[in-house]
Amino acid sequence: MIFCSRTGTVFYDLRTDIDEILHAIELLLNGMSLRGIARTMKVKLDTVRQWLRKAAEHADTVNDYLIRNLKVSKIELDELWSFIKKKQIREWQKKHRAMVGSG
Repeated sequence: MIFCSRTGTVFYDLRTDIDEILHAIELLLNGMSLRGIARTMKVKLDTVRQWLRKAAEHADTVNDYLIRNLKVSKIELDELWSFIKKKQIREWQKKHRAMVGSG
């Protein structure tokens, strides 16, 4: 049996360097279009789509596993969402104040 360090990861069965795939994901997260990523990295658009599709599928698998094995009560989840919502509101208010103050 041959061991592959990429087995069970988003990088399994891809021949591209891991850093290159991570860079493409980072560009996408920073708002760059798929075509822009392909142009910047000098690869085919279909290649970028394949990388991101595999990353999304893997993220879904990890997310499903974590949620299924999450052992928290409904009250704890409600508190978590309340905390997240308050944080988002504070960030929006901060951005809004900065825009109003500079205008």
